Formats: sequence, C-alpha cells, structure tokens
Amino acid sequence: MAEKPLVFGCSCSRERVAAMLQSLGEAEARAAAQDGQTEIQCGFCGQRYVFPLAEIGVLFEQPSANAPTPDRLQ
Repeated sequence: MAEKPLVFGCSCSRERVAAMLQSLGEAEARAAAQDGQTEIQCGFCGQRYVFPLAEIGVLFEQPSANAPTPDRLQ
C-alpha cells in the first residue's frame, strides 16, 4: 500500500460563515460589528471573512427572486 502525505484542508467558506452569523440572529450579528463591519477569522486556517453592515442586513432579509442570499454574496 502506497503512503500518502498528510495534507491540511480547511472546510471554511464565506457561505458557512454567513450561515453562522444568521444562526446568531440579527441583533447579535450587528453587535459583533466594529468600524461598520463584522470580521470573522477561521480558528483553523486563519482565513478572514469581512461582512460590512449592509451585508449583515442582507443576511436577514426575506428571500425573493432578486434578493442576494448568502450564496450570492461576494
């Protein structure tokens, strides 16, 4: 059996972080904001995700055909 090198691969993504912010609720997600944005850093790989307050608001809007959803955020 051939040996395979151990490789680290983090499964974090902007969509997962957005879902985590939604699970906090709008008030808590907004309370985490500093300087007009919420910044989350993955504890495993160090990737930073920045959500301006306008995007936080979008996370809590009722979905419609044209409204951005977390999977459509930049």
